Amino acid sequence: MRIALPPYHAHITPQGARPKVFWECTIQREGSPEIVVRHQLGIKEDACCVALLELTRLRHPDTASLIRPRKAQT
Repeated sequence: MRIALPPYHAHITPQGARPKVFWECTIQREGSPEIVVRHQLGIKEDACCVALLELTRLRHPDTASLIRPRKAQT
C-alpha cells in the first residue's frame, strides 16, 4: 500500500512469514532513496495510522510541537 502526501510518500508492506507477519511503514521524500522514517507494527491499520501521522508531521514540522499528549487524570 502507498500513501502520498507530497513531497513525501509512505509504503506499507508485510514482512515476515505467517503466522508472525508484521507491517513495515517506510517514508521517503519524493526523488530520494533515503528512508526518512521507518516503523514496524503488528497490525496493518496501525501502520496506516502511523504513516498518516508521520506524513502530517513531516509536512508541517512547525505545528507538530503544538500537539501535546493528554495528561492522565488522577
